Amino acid sequence: MHKALVTVYIDASGHFFLSTVLQINEEEDRLYLDPAQSETMNDRALKAERPVVTAQLDRVKVQFPLPGLESVKDGGNTVLAAPLPQTLLRLQRREFFRLEIPATPILHCQLTIARPDGSPLLEEFRVLDLSGGGVCLAVPERLAPLFVPGTVTGRCRIALPEEGIIGASLRVCSAVPYEANRGAPMLRVGCEFSGLPGAQLSLLQRYIMRRERQESRHRAG
Repeated sequence: MHKALVTVYIDASGHFFLSTVLQINEEEDRLYLDPAQSETMNDRALKAERPVVTAQLDRVKVQFPLPGLESVKDGGNTVLAAPLPQTLLRLQRREFFRLEIPATPILHCQLTIARPDGSPLLEEFRVLDLSGGGVCLAVPERLAPLFVPGTVTGRCRIALPEEGIIGASLRVCSAVPYEANRGAPMLRVGCEFSGLPGAQLSLLQRYIMRRERQESRHRAG
């Protein structure tokens, strides 16, 4: 099987680490994961009563709880193991069409988010996909502690070509590893709009419909 990139959430305080599903052994009822790079994080993971694993599958968020993790040896390497999950949750919003944004031309989102000390940080991120309900951003992995699911950001600003500017706060719904073509490790951060005005929602939907028509003509041609 191909190795799958996942995020392991350890506890309610928001501690998490990026990992890889190394193997699924149905005969042994075992799931094997890469350990965290930090020994402190590994210790927390081994003590966690109910860690939660999340991943992105065909742009659909998948998550499942584990009854606990243990450290085992696999071919001389130390890995994390757990019983296979009994339940799996697929989270997919269907009330809005989601438009995937190509690498060129890049669509950017300017966003203010709070640092751990509470001071504001203004950054610009590439938009990976967009819908009337939210936006998915490419975020450098070094900023992962600022994008824990449930976090509410300051106001974002997205300039839509030929339409105008939309702005709203964002609520982080998911953060999973994202394989960029090159450069530093990235996260694919899914966010939900909070407080997007109705007029801007109409503008956004008009932009999405226009882009989708253009893509349809391109595919047909």
